[in-house]
Amino acid sequence: MTAPASPGLHIDPRAIAFGAAVVLVVAVPVALIGALVLDEGSNGVFAFAVPIVAAYVLGGYVAGSKRPDTPLAHGAIAAFTGFAIAQAISVVVQLVQDESVSPVALIFNGLLAANIGLVGGWLSGRRAASPR
Repeated sequence: MTAPASPGLHIDPRAIAFGAAVVLVVAVPVALIGALVLDEGSNGVFAFAVPIVAAYVLGGYVAGSKRPDTPLAHGAIAAFTGFAIAQAISVVVQLVQDESVSPVALIFNGLLAANIGLVGGWLSGRRAASPR
């Protein structure tokens, strides 16, 4: 008699890496262009927010599609990982330039990125579950 598989969530690092890479490839260039083009306090930032949100959805979708058994967790973790990598670099740049960093904003935006990635994971799960 064999032992049952251990319960719990098994995270696939490759799926997370693929999803996070998608987030970084799409969101970082958009954010850099926005930082170069926009003035402080400009309302044009909202035009740049759309492709960044789409990057989190797409990254979550890619990670979720790699693991259809747990698409939500993989989508959320991939989007958060991509966000965390990009923000770590941004925080270093801000500190070197002697600019302030808001820990509250970082936490809020990280949670927001994870939740947007969750939507991408959900979409991949819906696609996998739909009849072909």
